[in-house]
Amino acid sequence: MVLGVYVSNFPLELSVVPRASPSVSLLGISTRMPRYYFDLCENNELAVDEEGLELPNMRAVQIEAARSLVDIARHAVWTGAETILGHQMSIQVRDGSGPVLQAKFTFELEKHRQ
Repeated sequence: MVLGVYVSNFPLELSVVPRASPSVSLLGISTRMPRYYFDLCENNELAVDEEGLELPNMRAVQIEAARSLVDIARHAVWTGAETILGHQMSIQVRDGSGPVLQAKFTFELEKHRQ
């Protein structure tokens, strides 16, 4: 999956290696892992994940959201001029039934002296 977003007016392409989607057979019944979608919200703009990832449990979803947000935030802080004043972004995770969780990043600088 490739998620293309613009961070601070710079194009950013994030490549996520697709995970295998193994089927587990229990008494001849095939089951699949649930699919989760990681939508990026930045500066009131939403980049919708249309492919998603199949992950085994909520812990894996939390780790994926946190790692993705850290990578995107790191890039935004190093490349964006507006990060001098502050920056906010979030990853909103959803499944086929709706919202699951949200990971947020806020960067602010507070001057105490000129």
